[in-house]
This record gives sequence, structure tokens and C-alpha cells, in this order.
Amino acid sequence: MARGIAAAQAASLAVSESARDIVAPSGPGALLDALIAAAAAFDATRFDALLDAAFGQGTVAGIRDVVLPVLAEIGERWQSNEIGVGHEHFASHLIERRLLSLATGWEAGHGPLALLACPSGERHTLGLGRRHHTILAGSGVTAALAQRLGVHHAEGDPVITAQALAERPAAKRSSAPAP
Repeated sequence: MARGIAAAQAASLAVSESARDIVAPSGPGALLDALIAAAAAFDATRFDALLDAAFGQGTVAGIRDVVLPVLAEIGERWQSNEIGVGHEHFASHLIERRLLSLATGWEAGHGPLALLACPSGERHTLGLGRRHHTILAGSGVTAALAQRLGVHHAEGDPVITAQALAERPAAKRSSAPAP
């Protein structure tokens, strides 16, 4: 605005300049640290640019190697009071927005459909109804929890589990627990 530019144009220019100046690290670990820092600073422009870099290696790699570890780390830092709930909601919203934009057309794929969500009663945007075959996976899930909820437990990496399930015949998927 000091240059005599209208407020709307100044804001647009500031955003475009800040996005242009971001140099994203190349490795997943460095991206994780940079995403945590961007969330802590409530810097959506930087966070989005870093997500661009994460998904530059492909959707599955971006989710497996960066997004899932970032969400886990943000959750751990929130739990230990290193960051606030606002930081967690900020990062989750930006990641959800990105995943929704990537999901366009996924329902038209050739493999089986999958729904990834929080359990019923969870106060996040994606709930899971009891009428669906439910498999719990991820670092926070135990066999005891899955048994208590009456669902299947999948040990190990959720992405690898989903890939293995997609390769199984439909009859075996609906009756057998996940690998």
C-alpha cells in the first residue's frame, strides 16, 4: 500500500511474493519440521507450498511419508502442550482441504472404495457409521481397542494395509480381518 497500490492488489501481491520466496526442503523429515514450524506460525501460504512439495513425489508418498507423520507429530505436540489446539485445527484444516482437492474423481477408480475417518462420536469432520466394515489402523490403535469396538485391527502402516486390502478378492475382504 505504501507503493500506492490498492489494498486488494497489495494483499494479492504480498501473498504471491511470499509463496514465490518459499524454498521447500526435499526430504520427508525436513518437510515435516518445516510444516510443523509453518503451523506453529499460522503461516497458511508456507504450509500450502510445503504440501505442494510433499505431493510432488506422488499422492501416496505425500500422504504416507509426510502428511500422516505431520498429523501424528502435531497431535503429540498438542498433547504435550507444545502447541495449542488452534495450531492442530489450523494444520488439520489445511491438510483436509488439500486431500479433498486431490480426491476429485477417486470414486471413479477401478479398485474398491475405502472410507478413512474418525470413529463415530469423534468431533472431527469425518465420522464413520456402524453399517460399514470397519478396520482400524495406525500408531494409536491397539488390538484391544479394536476388539472393544467390535472391528478389525490392522497392524502396521495404514497405506500398505489399504493397498493389500485392495488386492484381495471382494469376498475375502468382507469376511476376513486385514493383514
